Amino acid sequence: MAVAADTIELDEVTARKLIDEQLRRAGWQADSQALRRSRGTRPQEGRAVAIAEVPTSSGPVDDVLFVDHDAVAVVEAKRGSVDVPGVLEHQPIRCARDLHPDLVGRHGPWGEHQVPFTFATNGRPTLKQVKTKRGVWFRDLRLDTNLTKPLVGWWTPEGLKAARGGGVARVGPKPPALLGGWA
Repeated sequence: MAVAADTIELDEVTARKLIDEQLRRAGWQADSQALRRSRGTRPQEGRAVAIAEVPTSSGPVDDVLFVDHDAVAVVEAKRGSVDVPGVLEHQPIRCARDLHPDLVGRHGPWGEHQVPFTFATNGRPTLKQVKTKRGVWFRDLRLDTNLTKPLVGWWTPEGLKAARGGGVARVGPKPPALLGGWA
């Protein structure tokens, strides 16, 4: 039965519900319907939140992850059949570049990017057999040579904050506070 369920096409709304739940399990406040920039949600001190539909100069980004007042990552949510790592090479990188500088907070920018990290996902769990069609994919934008990597789970707020603030231009093989590790 699980195999049949995995073949069902997920639309982006369903994918976002799955992503919200995964982010909550990793320690983020996440609800892409309620926590929207257009509904007045703003970053706050002491809060780790995914704010949906944050405007950029090139169009809205699905989610921006904030720790305190600082934007630490952009998240691109996709429907179930999209090649997930391919998404990271375009839209979230553009959004990371085009995010308003006032949202960056005390850190950054990193080269041309306003946030150091990007994620793309369709909300489905990682499976090695179809790795590019599902899971959470991550890219550290602080160096152009950093590659896109699959993750088993999401970074925690503490993990992203530590990675961003460490002054290290590349996240190593064992990132701190990564729920699940590398795929």
